[in-house]
Amino acid sequence: MRLSGNKMKYLLNRERLRRQTFKDTEPKYIALKSIVHNQTLPNSLRWEASLLLSKIIKKFALVF
Repeated sequence: MRLSGNKMKYLLNRERLRRQTFKDTEPKYIALKSIVHNQTLPNSLRWEASLLLSKIIKKFALVF
């Protein structure tokens, strides 16, 4: 299957933006994940971190 020039540019641009977005949100994602797994923290704090983490995951889930 061959892609036209415009389609390939579109796919490359989409991939570049996806990687840039992940690079920007990765520190927050890692921090929230560590809060969720830290059992020494209060459950309410862990729950809030879990909710924020699920929002990040849903926001950046790829849908085709």
